[in-house]
Amino acid sequence: MRLLKYFSLILFLYGSAQSQTSFTVYQMNLQHGEGTDTSFNFQRQINAISDGDIIAVQERSTTENGWDTPLANAGFTQAVYRENSTLGDGNALWIKNTITVNSTNSIKLSNGFVGTGGVDVDKSAVSANVTINGKTFNVVSVHLCWSACSEQQRTDQANALLSWVNSTLGANTVIFGDMNFVPTSTQEALFATNYYDLWQFGIDNSIATANWGDRNSDGITDMPVDSNSITHDTRRIDRGYKNKSFSAIVLTSVSIPDTRATCPHALVNDGGLLPACTPEVQQLWDVTGDFGVKPTDHNITKFVFSTVTVKKCQFNTVPACQ
Repeated sequence: MRLLKYFSLILFLYGSAQSQTSFTVYQMNLQHGEGTDTSFNFQRQINAISDGDIIAVQERSTTENGWDTPLANAGFTQAVYRENSTLGDGNALWIKNTITVNSTNSIKLSNGFVGTGGVDVDKSAVSANVTINGKTFNVVSVHLCWSACSEQQRTDQANALLSWVNSTLGANTVIFGDMNFVPTSTQEALFATNYYDLWQFGIDNSIATANWGDRNSDGITDMPVDSNSITHDTRRIDRGYKNKSFSAIVLTSVSIPDTRATCPHALVNDGGLLPACTPEVQQLWDVTGDFGVKPTDHNITKFVFSTVTVKKCQFNTVPACQ
């Protein structure tokens, strides 16, 4: 009887451990491999996301193989890639080899869109159907057109994306990408009906963080945690979305990691002009996020999910009650 009780306890603990499985998704615009010091350093980019499980990337150059070896060494495989346009870059999903990839898919979100100066502003999206801890769902990486396109063109691409997800992938979907729109935009409203903006969800439920320092010594963290936290230039345009009806995975934390190199000496608040600290500081937009070289010109966003199945509200916590 004592042995049976011991065996039962082992099974319970094993089952409990299994139910606690979590996974990490990074959203990362690669800038073709270029850091804010204008150096192309592919290893540096992989180092920044090596603890992840799924990486949604944009601006991955079609013919560039500089990521291949660092990716393989970190245990990742490129599950799917699709080029955006004639400009030679596109979107990909890099997935740890420990995760089951059941299938992949992709779509071109526009065809023949021409922007300012005659530039090709067509974009695409890719998806992977994965299974983690018995939960099967779709992950999407997408890039919508930038400032060279019109608001209508970006809206059309957003509508094409959502229509594709709805008709082809279904509700069990999470979307990550460089959306090129701000929280108050028309395009954001398209997502708001059926999707959580996961950064805003994290803020509303006290699970969003940005553990950045105060490098210019003005008494304010270099990255605030609010609706307008910066992921590129002065805007928050890199996003994560989860369908509101999809409850098999639960967001437990979301963060904007500080990937800046450390400046070897103190920085001084000089009224808006960035201090000289080359190459550790590279001025781009004269914001505090510039105080230290980053592996890409976008701030990456980290999303941690749990695959715990919650049958009832426990402990009155947001992840359990979501």
